[in-house]
Amino acid sequence: MNLPNYGIQWSNDVRMSKSCSAILSLYSDVQNGYIALECRGIIYKRQCMWGDVTAQSKKLLPLLQELIEEATFDLRQVDSLLVVKGPTSFTTQRVISAIGLSIKLCAPQASSYFPSHFHVLAHSIRGKIEYGQEFLVLIESLKHGFYGVVFRNAQNKPKMISEPLFYNDNTGVEFLRKHSNYAFITDFAHNAYCYNFLVYTKANNRIEQCTDNLAKVQIDLYKCEMDPDDKFDYDDGAPFYLHTPMYEKVKSEPKIF
Repeated sequence: MNLPNYGIQWSNDVRMSKSCSAILSLYSDVQNGYIALECRGIIYKRQCMWGDVTAQSKKLLPLLQELIEEATFDLRQVDSLLVVKGPTSFTTQRVISAIGLSIKLCAPQASSYFPSHFHVLAHSIRGKIEYGQEFLVLIESLKHGFYGVVFRNAQNKPKMISEPLFYNDNTGVEFLRKHSNYAFITDFAHNAYCYNFLVYTKANNRIEQCTDNLAKVQIDLYKCEMDPDDKFDYDDGAPFYLHTPMYEKVKSEPKIF
């Protein structure tokens, strides 16, 4: 079986023993794409930076091809499939979800895990946050606003304690002023509109993103013990948009022959 147009080979050889656990993790945001595979006790990682608007669909599958060739791995043998489900830009989520679904169709036996971008970024800095401390996770939206939520560093993994929302020019300023003393992590690019919101935070409260592959961080998150009070639905793969694109119907003009 082949994935059309992208050249990913689905080997006829069984590369994995059923006694081994193979975890494939897919993660992307508006700036980068990440893939990680843990199998046979080895972790294989790849990442790339996006360029133009079509780069995400053109780059992510070849990146996956490189990784499975290095690992000599058959994607049909995936035991656990991890796919981040948002919030992020519409295009970014559409691409990563489509690839995840394609793999799931070829490996229906694989268990699925769908964390939010919030959870992965929060987990990436948990070692820099004191136990019990609350902090913010702010995510770029490519709109006139950002996605934000409050986390608490709990015993097993950071716990989301506020409603995740899209914040616009008005609500975003209010949210950041209210939490101006909180530590925070963000993926805002310096040239992005949302970067302007950071004037309402304290620069020394910013925790820099980890340099590790975020798909690998997603695997670490997956292995953490579940908090019984964690109500987030990690089993539902529906995109976690928070702010869906708004479209207007195009008015058709009468044709003149």
